[in-house]
Amino acid sequence: MEMLSILFLLILSLMRKTLNSALSVIVVISLVSILSCSSGNDGGNGTIASNNFTIYKVDISNFAFSPQTLSIQIGDKVVWTNTANDFHRVVWDNGTFSGSENLDIFQTYEVLLTTSGTFPYHCGIHSSMTGSITVNPAS
Repeated sequence: MEMLSILFLLILSLMRKTLNSALSVIVVISLVSILSCSSGNDGGNGTIASNNFTIYKVDISNFAFSPQTLSIQIGDKVVWTNTANDFHRVVWDNGTFSGSENLDIFQTYEVLLTTSGTFPYHCGIHSSMTGSITVNPAS
């Protein structure tokens, strides 16, 4: 009987941990959904217009950056979100900007681009993952 009680407590403990993990994932997904619908006008193309600048979203999934290339204006912001189960890291080919740390699932990295030019980047963990941002001068 005592062995059955220990087994029951062990199963109950595992269920609590699994439930807590599942609830944590649900909370994170809910927060990401809420934040992606927050203030600003989402044009449906991964951009959010603000009074002073535009925020461009880059999704990291399936071992690719999507979109792979962007053309933006000086002063716009780019936010990468890792939606994959693998770690990824944004590294600028020419070192112009500070790169990201290793991004776990749902973690983000953002850069406010204030210099015109074309800036290629890649994943510091998976070198076949590449992208590029062209920053156009103010008009």
